[in-house]
Amino acid sequence: MLCCFGMVLLCTMTPALAGDRDDGDCCYAHPYPGCETPACQEVVCAMDPFCCDVEWDSLCADAAAMYCDCGGSEHGACCVEGECVATNTEPECLAMGGEWYADETCPEFICSGGELGACCVDGECAATTLDWVCYDIFMGEWYPGETCPPFLCPPPLGACCVDGECVATTIEWECNVAFMGEWYAGETCPEFLCSVPLAGACCIEGECVATIPGDECLAMGGEWYPGETCPEFLCPLPLGACCVDLECVATTTEEECLAMGGEWYPGETCPEFVCPLPLGACCIEGECAATTPEDECLALGGDWYAGEECPFFLCPGSTHGMFEVSLDPEGMATPGGNNGWQDPDTGDQWFYYPWFGWWNEWWPNEYTLEGEKWILVEVYVDAMVPGSFIEVAINWARPAWTELGLGRPPLPWDIADPAEEELYIGREVFLYSEEPGAFITFEFYLPFCPEWISIDVRGSYAYVLGDIWHICFPFVYPIGDMNCDGVVNFFDIDAFVLAVTDPAAYAAAYPDCDIMLADCNGDGTVNFFDIDCFVEIIVGP
Repeated sequence: MLCCFGMVLLCTMTPALAGDRDDGDCCYAHPYPGCETPACQEVVCAMDPFCCDVEWDSLCADAAAMYCDCGGSEHGACCVEGECVATNTEPECLAMGGEWYADETCPEFICSGGELGACCVDGECAATTLDWVCYDIFMGEWYPGETCPPFLCPPPLGACCVDGECVATTIEWECNVAFMGEWYAGETCPEFLCSVPLAGACCIEGECVATIPGDECLAMGGEWYPGETCPEFLCPLPLGACCVDLECVATTTEEECLAMGGEWYPGETCPEFVCPLPLGACCIEGECAATTPEDECLALGGDWYAGEECPFFLCPGSTHGMFEVSLDPEGMATPGGNNGWQDPDTGDQWFYYPWFGWWNEWWPNEYTLEGEKWILVEVYVDAMVPGSFIEVAINWARPAWTELGLGRPPLPWDIADPAEEELYIGREVFLYSEEPGAFITFEFYLPFCPEWISIDVRGSYAYVLGDIWHICFPFVYPIGDMNCDGVVNFFDIDAFVLAVTDPAAYAAAYPDCDIMLADCNGDGTVNFFDIDCFVEIIVGP
């Protein structure tokens, strides 16, 4: 019976059509719709139309077994010459010259007469099975008499190509490592025709550097031009966006952009590229706080220095020391141009510490344990004759010295023995040289801001010239730290409530704290809208 609804054609096989088939037993799955018993078919298909529209699968057979008196002859697997050829009745199987196994089904049933073996797929032992199962279902290689595991499948073979020539039929590892070639799975030499990689000119930054295959050129970060050769090929100059007065005016070469007085950004194109605002160092109270655009720096109340970069820019007001000294063959110092601390009694700037043989020059600093000291040293050294040497170190006064309150650096006559020198003075050696001339830049951080910083030198027949910059970065209290103890916890709750309800009282109670630490939601004001995020900071996620 055929039924049409609109553009959809729904067809149901009549019981007679299914019943015409000899092997359409309702109790067994088969790859076509319907079964041989009309009454059973009607019951099952009423519950699952798929059984009559598409295929009488295992679910249909299970339903028939549950709701129908299947009747008919008992079915089983029929094995002919070791192969499971059909699921049918015993008389049908015997008529085919086969052996019949009740309640089994093909192709799942493995006939006892078939030889088993290991089935290898992509070098892995996938299953112990019959040869046809391995070849037809697994699409693998079959090894009779072997079992998975422990059988070790041989690695797959392929053609190995080196410089366009098929040199061997081998495994992938041997081709890639031993021959350094390209491997083609399943192919064999000499039959396989290796492709010769196309060569071309490889251009890097506008220069033709080599005639090589394209993948090699791209791996070098170059532009590849097939069929061209170096050095004859003239590589096009790289292009980029040219920004003039913050406007992207043209996609051009670097030379053309500089001639226009612009800033060039390689690989970018106009007008899509958004020209960035010029950056510079932002100095706040003598400290290089950040590298920012000018308007951001001014909004922070800072002074902006175009083209400079923090933390390396020396802001006006920061500490900058200059030092110069020569050491004779016995290691005695002769000072040059220096700007360090001078002994008010002698005028000396360099002092000799005999316990470890160092000469040093000191510079004063603002002392605080709640900060971080950044130190940058640029130094030129010269061990002037063979056999001479020079060492350079950074020194700082430890808190134990500052707590004595003498207002000057620890001098040699203040130190009675090596242990006392280590108690009062910290030291970091950053340079040892026996070369006739060397220039080095050294950056160093201390977890506090010492009262005194110095440069130390020792050696023989050497010359030292350099600069030292040292800046103290104040400790930054975290948002929510309303009592300014360095941590955010439940002890900040009362201070937060006071800041929100009575700012003047908070300022009086905590004169060294910033009330904006209560601005937890970052909207620029302190009010009740900050309460929820403050609670989140206190209790955590």
